[in-house]
Amino acid sequence: NTDSEQVVFRNTYDIWGDPQVENARFASDLAALPDGHVVLVALKDSGMENLDESGIAALKEIGASISGPLGVREGYALIGLKGGPALAERRGLKVEVEAALPCSVIGPSFGGTPPPWEQRVTPAGTATPPTPPPPSPSPPPAQQQQQQQPPAAP
Repeated sequence: NTDSEQVVFRNTYDIWGDPQVENARFASDLAALPDGHVVLVALKDSGMENLDESGIAALKEIGASISGPLGVREGYALIGLKGGPALAERRGLKVEVEAALPCSVIGPSFGGTPPPWEQRVTPAGTATPPTPPPPSPSPPPAQQQQQQQPPAAP
């Protein structure tokens, strides 16, 4: 939501597994969003080759330029505005997109723990906070001595 700067909705759709139901649910969910909301869509591997007319029409409402289903195992990424243009869109075997958003976004709260993307998993399978970067190296000894010497008297 560009007004509240909050993530207001997120969902996944198994368009490969149940195309008829999932296309309808996808289209309905996108139709329910107010104009101006930022929408992120991503697909890895397969699924969008089963997009039907309702799914494609829903994507066009958020700025997509695609006119039909994607190919088998073709990836897709879109950052669009509901009722507006695509801010970024790409399709292919491996896709990434980025765009300047018309707002800042406050992500979900994680109760004082780092969000999942900032955690690493140990061999035991437990998440731990990321390792902080190492401190900046100390200057070489010659520079340290120069910094410690008082200025010469005139």
